Amino acid sequence: MTEPEFSRPVDVSDLEDGDSEAHTLLAEEAERAALAGRFRIASLDHLKAEAVLVGRGRQTIVRARMTAHATQTCVVSLEPIEVSFDEDLEVVFDPDVRATGEFDDIVDPRAGSDEPPEPLVDGAIDLGEMVAERFGLLLDPYPRKAGAEVDPRYISDPGGAPRNPFKMLKGLKPDG
Repeated sequence: MTEPEFSRPVDVSDLEDGDSEAHTLLAEEAERAALAGRFRIASLDHLKAEAVLVGRGRQTIVRARMTAHATQTCVVSLEPIEVSFDEDLEVVFDPDVRATGEFDDIVDPRAGSDEPPEPLVDGAIDLGEMVAERFGLLLDPYPRKAGAEVDPRYISDPGGAPRNPFKMLKGLKPDG
């Protein structure tokens, strides 16, 4: 397994029920460049999170505010598209959840969160990777700049009928 580009591990094994601790995460230039490569975007100019970890029994709840500014590429025009995020995150980590995503019957999968809990492995949470994953989920997988249109020549014949891709492929086959 490769090392995460934006790793900020935090040991929560001593976090007691009701205790909390705050963390500020700011991605460095090299980390932002590596994350831009991972998510196949033009650039990641800013990635920051203010996180508070709260102990709740054996679980740890992470509440964070993530801000990010990035540049994606329009899938139609290939022009840059600026995107910004200002998102609240809440993730529950539980030592009883296995890395497979399965959990024991004693674990309440929705306790205090809209999502099932994440595995808490060896008493540590990688806050940076958690933020990076959430950032990746917010990105539009097919960003399209406002007003960008596909050239009609690529989607229909001159008469307006939809193009048949198999007919086009047959035209590429050499005779014989």
